[in-house]
Amino acid sequence: MKHLFFLLCGFCFAPFALADGHGPVFGLATPTNSQGEWSLDTGVFGRSNDFGTQVSVRELIGYGVTPHLTLVLTAPVVAGDLSLTPTRIQPGADFDAGLKWRFQHRATKVGTRVESTAFASLVAPGPQSAYANIETNNAPGFMFGAVTGMASRSHYVWLGATFTKFFEHADSKRADVLDYSLVYGYRPPGWRKPPGK
Repeated sequence: MKHLFFLLCGFCFAPFALADGHGPVFGLATPTNSQGEWSLDTGVFGRSNDFGTQVSVRELIGYGVTPHLTLVLTAPVVAGDLSLTPTRIQPGADFDAGLKWRFQHRATKVGTRVESTAFASLVAPGPQSAYANIETNNAPGFMFGAVTGMASRSHYVWLGATFTKFFEHADSKRADVLDYSLVYGYRPPGWRKPPGK
């Protein structure tokens, strides 16, 4: 029944998952903030298995230092059963503070661009990072990764990966995590028009 509930929520809320001026909500993407621009993104994620159900709300705050460098801070809140294993691709209870650097930005033609962005951040376990039945010291770690892709008015595709390495303390550490995503999107002709037209 829990699985049916999450599936139904996904279908009900998917029409409201609109974004303006940036990449996909559920995958790595290349966009950075313009200089002086602030952004606030909110994600709500759910997981469920035989051990319990968990809902995470994650805030991502970004500030554009330059058109190609963005400072980011993420802050999570976790509700439900904390006995599920730690995760990085779906927000868990870790705080992140880092940088996004778009080191390649090439407009190949009007409305089409090829971009690549590198990520680096410090990862700090939050107060809700105690996982039942998993011995860990919850020491901090660091994350680095990159994503590259193409975006046009009709299609976009991004391929990226991140690696999170946790520090060891008192002969204990969390497992290192490799995440990757491949995102493809299609915009129907009616969605390709500029706003207000």
